[in-house]
Amino acid sequence: MPVNLATLQTAEIETTAAFLRGLQSASTPIADAIAMTIGMTTKTVEAPIASMVGPMREWTGPRMVEQLKRGAYAITAKDFEKTISIPRTALDDDTTGAYMAQIETLGQQARLMRDQQICTKLEAGETDLCYDGVAFFSASHPVEQGNATTFSNLLGSGSVPWYLLDTTKGVRPMVWGNRMDPEFANLWSPEDPNVFNLNEYISGVYARGVADYGFPQLALKSKAALDATNFETAQTTMMRLVNAAGENLGIKPNVILVPSILYPAAKRLFMTPHLSTGGENINYGAVTVIVGQRLSNT
Repeated sequence: MPVNLATLQTAEIETTAAFLRGLQSASTPIADAIAMTIGMTTKTVEAPIASMVGPMREWTGPRMVEQLKRGAYAITAKDFEKTISIPRTALDDDTTGAYMAQIETLGQQARLMRDQQICTKLEAGETDLCYDGVAFFSASHPVEQGNATTFSNLLGSGSVPWYLLDTTKGVRPMVWGNRMDPEFANLWSPEDPNVFNLNEYISGVYARGVADYGFPQLALKSKAALDATNFETAQTTMMRLVNAAGENLGIKPNVILVPSILYPAAKRLFMTPHLSTGGENINYGAVTVIVGQRLSNT
């Protein structure tokens, strides 16, 4: 099939449609479940992170004003891209079908970027700081900035890490700062240097955003073996968290995020109604299991 302006325009329409099919077909279970999205109109914005709201109290006198102290916490968007090439001969020979399938996959990967970046940020949580000035996963978080009382959201050692999270609140454990949704473009003009010099058509996607931390009270990292005893320890640790006034924060961990290697253990622990011994599994349905395939298995 001779390549001319009309066939190029048709092929470009097809590639854009394939990209959009992929973009719309992929799901982001991690970002959707554990991250709050912040729209960014500039490269760097201050994240809306304040102290967590405590429980209601009986009104027996003048109102007691609870200041929601806000940390000076800025997040900066990062640039992301993925670029592929299609041989010009594929259009000449009318053999673009396999390439269109790959462009659809490119759209899926563009959608999954949020999950990938959130997993990467979670795994850096023992060194990267959150808004209270200590590592996101730490044994010495201040209950409130300027308060000497601390809490821990890091347990265990020696085993593959897993993450217990509370996503039931209006706020979330993680933040996704969205500066620009994935944008697809083709460089298919005969005048483009890649077409003239390399005899290939270039297609690519560009996006801007950043994964960062929300409230450390809503996330716990455990490096203990994933079993009933260690799960219940992590669950109890989160449920006992209080504010500076000693009021329970009502944390209800409802999601466990595991790498692929821990999925069988998570299935047995949370998705099987009966134990192998025949007894009732009291942890059945206690949390929703999400597999983070981008998480390390070591």
